[in-house]
This record gives sequence, C-alpha cells and structure tokens, in this order.
Amino acid sequence: MANWRPDSPIELSDGSLVCRRHRRVVCSQCCVDYSFMDEFSGTEEDEEDIVSLSDTQNRGRSQTDSHDEIGANSVIPRVRLIGTFSFKDSMREGQFFAKRFQPPTAEARPQDLYMIAYASSTTTPRYIRRTDIQEMLVFTDGSCLNNGRDNAKGGWAFSLHPAYDMCRRDGSMERVKPLVFSGTLEDVGPTGIAYRHTSNRAELRAVISALSFRAWFGEGFQRLVIATDSEYVVRGVLEWSPVWKRRNWCTAKGTPVENRDLWEHLLQKLDSRGKQGLDVLFWRIPRALNYEADEAAKDGATLPAVRDFGDVFGVGL
Repeated sequence: MANWRPDSPIELSDGSLVCRRHRRVVCSQCCVDYSFMDEFSGTEEDEEDIVSLSDTQNRGRSQTDSHDEIGANSVIPRVRLIGTFSFKDSMREGQFFAKRFQPPTAEARPQDLYMIAYASSTTTPRYIRRTDIQEMLVFTDGSCLNNGRDNAKGGWAFSLHPAYDMCRRDGSMERVKPLVFSGTLEDVGPTGIAYRHTSNRAELRAVISALSFRAWFGEGFQRLVIATDSEYVVRGVLEWSPVWKRRNWCTAKGTPVENRDLWEHLLQKLDSRGKQGLDVLFWRIPRALNYEADEAAKDGATLPAVRDFGDVFGVGL
C-alpha cells in the first residue's frame, strides 16, 4: 500500500469526471466516486478551488526526513458509504469489548493505509481506509504541563485528518491545516470529584472526546480506529481493564486503580458505540507519527481552566 497513488481524474466533454485508469464515474478499484460533481453542476460551488490529496505525516519518520508528496494534482476523492446505521437496527447482544488494530505489516504507517477523503454524508474530510471505505482513523493524544506537580495542567486533542496540499485554480499550492480539535483537561471528572491533572488523565480524555464528538456509525462507518502513542490507553483498554473490573477496580497490590472515573466513562462509551454498530479498534503508533495531535494537546494545556466535565460534540462536520 505504500506505493498507492490517488487517482488523477479525466474531465469528459460534458464536464463529468471519470477515473483515469478505468474511465468510471464510480470506481471501487480506485476507491473514488465522482458522481458528486453532478450535484454542483452549474452552481457557484463549481468554481471553487479544487483540492488535492497529499500525504502529510512528514514528521512521522524523523524531523529531518522530507514528507512523501503524493498526488499533487489529484482531486480529493469523495466516497459513497452504503447506507447508514440506526441504533435500533444494529443493537448487539452482550457487552462490547474494544479490539486491537492489526496493521498488515509491523512497519505500516497510518498514511500507508488511509487516505484523506470526503464521505458521502460529511462536509469535511475524514481519514478513510484505502481498501475499506467503512473504516476511518482518528489520532488522539494528551499532554500535561508540569506533570506530577501540584500546578500540573492537562490538555487533550484529536485529529480527524492530517494536513494536505491544496492546488488552486491558478496552479499555486496552499497548505491546508489538519482538522484538529483540542481542549483543556477539566478539574472535575465525570463523577463530580476533582482530581489533579496528569498526562494519563489527559490521554484518556482525548479518546473519550473523540468517541463522543460524532455519531460515527450514523455517517456510515462500521469501524473507528483510535491511533494513539499511549501504552497506558491501549493496554488499559485491551488488557488491564477486564482484570480491574473483576477485582472491583483494585490493582494486584490491592490499591485502588487510578483514574477509575475516566476508565469507567471510557468503557461505557465503548460499550455504547458497540451496541450502535461501531467497532472501535486501538492502534498504538510511535509518538513521531502522532505529531499533530501531540502539538494540539500541548496547546490545549495552555487554555483557560475548565472546572466541570462535559462531552464534546461536533455539529455540521
């Protein structure tokens, strides 16, 4: 998949677009659907700038490596998800458990497996699996200034897609920022009890925020991959939390599990999303590949203090 390149569409005499390789308006092989162009024919929106897909996880390998530009003249694809899912129609029996994301190879990076694309029901791009348009990825990260001290200040962030290059009508290129959302860690947790800020609480808060932000299953996605560099989050969800629950939220030493309030809230979110038809998978990635969410989480830690805990919702995205 590392050699994948986005399609460079061909414009026919009637103004419609088709994929270059197969001459199709909708092509499952190229993972493109240009039928959306019909919706804008003859409107002012038809004259808007054309944006191109470009992979921008350039900081994901090292600070000295240049990023691999791909498809500088290609239109960002719009994929048509087949139907949406309702809570009633997709109820599952039993308790939902999160899963571990298994990349095809140990060296695979998010930009190798996912592309920036518009889903049929969204107005902003998503990071969608190249080989499965019903799977999307979200980067999450947490940060804490003065971690371990009394004046610690936490921040969280998640990114729906990395930055990309936009090719304007005049041929000039413009860098488009990643779609990132961030905030400060609240002083009070979901149970109404105040806790000192820590990096672990910030990491958990970032995942909770990403899960709460949108009804991802309602957009037509069946799988949501959480990409995080936090071992605490990934192992906590997949390995430790079932044991903690059996021990009534005590560690092997008999001490209370830290951040129980956020852990229980996160597990409730995962259970709810599972019953709605959305599988949530966790992928631990190197910190260098999580650069944009990391920077946004640090910015979130500098925002004004917030006392009360509350879910984060995104509307019209």
